[in-house]
Amino acid sequence: MRIATYNTWNSDAGMPIRFRQLADAIIRERADILCLQEVADRENPRWSVVEAKNTVEVNQRVDWIMLKNPYPAGLPQLKACSLFGTDISEETGLAASDHYGVAAELEF
Repeated sequence: MRIATYNTWNSDAGMPIRFRQLADAIIRERADILCLQEVADRENPRWSVVEAKNTVEVNQRVDWIMLKNPYPAGLPQLKACSLFGTDISEETGLAASDHYGVAAELEF
């Protein structure tokens, strides 16, 4: 089973070209399960509201893929782990996201 997580970068920078980059990076991963962050509905008025109480500043980024403990069955084995979405577009000079994607291949 292949699981991937990807932060899509909640920004209009480089769009619509960057949208194609995002789609291409995701398709290449061939993940069985895909988790996306910073996916925004730009037409929703609540995205235009920024309040200090809804903002958390952190000085580092950590990507996690978490699994529920399958007890009493055995734990899955990590077979491979890779990064994706790091290609830079010649047209925009940007990667698809300001984060890379993380993919994990697990054997149950």
